[in-house]
Amino acid sequence: MAASSTSTTMDELLKRSTVAQSLVRNPIRVVMNRVFADPSILSLAGGRPVASVFPLVGLSLKLKDNSTLTTDLVDNDLNYGALNAIGTPALRGWQKAFVKAFHGVDVDAKGYDCVVTPGNSDGIFKSVLALSDPGDIIFADAYTYTGILACARPLGRLVVGVDGDDDGMSPDALVEACERARRAGKRCAMLYVIPNGHNPLGLTMPEKRRKELYLACRAGNLAVVEDDSYSLLRLPARGKKDYAGLRGALSLEPSFLAIDALPGFGDGRVVRLDSFSKSLCPGLRFGFLTAPKPLVEKLGTLNEVTTWSLSGVALKAYEILLNDLAKKNYAKLEKQAKDVQRLYATRRDLLLDALDKILKPHATYNAPKSGMFLLVRAADPDVDVAALLDDLLDAGVAALPAAGFRPDGGPSNAFRVSFTQVHSREVAERAATKLKAVLSDAAKVAAAKKGWAAKRAAAAARVDALFAAERPPLAVPLPYVVAGVSVLVALLLRRK
Repeated sequence: MAASSTSTTMDELLKRSTVAQSLVRNPIRVVMNRVFADPSILSLAGGRPVASVFPLVGLSLKLKDNSTLTTDLVDNDLNYGALNAIGTPALRGWQKAFVKAFHGVDVDAKGYDCVVTPGNSDGIFKSVLALSDPGDIIFADAYTYTGILACARPLGRLVVGVDGDDDGMSPDALVEACERARRAGKRCAMLYVIPNGHNPLGLTMPEKRRKELYLACRAGNLAVVEDDSYSLLRLPARGKKDYAGLRGALSLEPSFLAIDALPGFGDGRVVRLDSFSKSLCPGLRFGFLTAPKPLVEKLGTLNEVTTWSLSGVALKAYEILLNDLAKKNYAKLEKQAKDVQRLYATRRDLLLDALDKILKPHATYNAPKSGMFLLVRAADPDVDVAALLDDLLDAGVAALPAAGFRPDGGPSNAFRVSFTQVHSREVAERAATKLKAVLSDAAKVAAAKKGWAAKRAAAAARVDALFAAERPPLAVPLPYVVAGVSVLVALLLRRK
């Protein structure tokens, strides 16, 4: 895939967004970037404080292995940095090397670029702003991360859930949803997808499904926002100890970005969101976005509008930490990945063992291959477990009703359960016992079934209302049909 085709596709997708088309560089930034690029210019333009009066001069990070990372902080770290709206060149260089090493994508050669984010939620929000307009449709799984719902709805975007199976979203169902939306006069803007350790489903999508879904997006001309917060949390099969580590976690199935970069297959429509929140720590607020250059350029300007620049001090902290983790062919990051995988696989298995022992036959559940979550489904499919939440909390355990993850707002018989806090067999069995006490209580379950049909009907009505303007497949006005037939008849008569 040539860089030009990557840019062409994304340029067209960006035209859907009024925000993307309206963004202009702040005139101060335009002038100051020239100043930063040419030190010989005497600048009287920017309101730039004098760094010598700042109280900070350096930075020190103490690591768990008792080593310490230190660095000086220079003017560009402490001040309004030249490129801090998208990340320093050194940090973005690290990101590009990481993408090449573990996704096989040469970022520059393929026409992509990287921008630093303070986590994937920021990347989701800005991708929605830059690639869609109010009224546009965003497709997601029938159960999806609440962040896309919380982001899209206030911005006036319509999130439509698409059914799937144990391998993830159905490509055929996505194509059908696109066709229905377009018959209704709706514009389909993007697909939001979580390929690894799906939140809340706990699924990991196999390679074949990823490619089929990508082709469905090409057919529907959808941007693809790949939210991969859990890529390093690849877990071995239950009871096994073959931890994938960094390389295994990132090489088992190709990312949507890697598919997008395949010559003759992809065409530059993927926005990949990487986060180290789950594998290093959320408090860092560090992630990065990789996408075709036209989008990254727009996001750089958007970042200038929303924050002016990222924290130069935080960027320097990321830089020295990531450089240390990347030494000796990413040896420390490999160890960190395996440590996290070992811990979470152990805790997943503790919870599954307890559920097997105590909760069956009152519920079913899956054994996730990645991530932090699984769904616990009540045995009765018509139980709205949201009605049981207070009972569950009163019993002393918290889980999230999966209805909150449904774009259509419909009821669900499932709880989303995180296993990361299950640190012992005793905790696992106590949680399973409390779940059983609620899900096996016949009176409570009967009460939770009331109104199920009405809630499902209300959810279906909301979806139908979304497509209320649906037209038949032949969406040609009758006068044009009559005119066309008249012309055809006239031509036939003339031939006679």
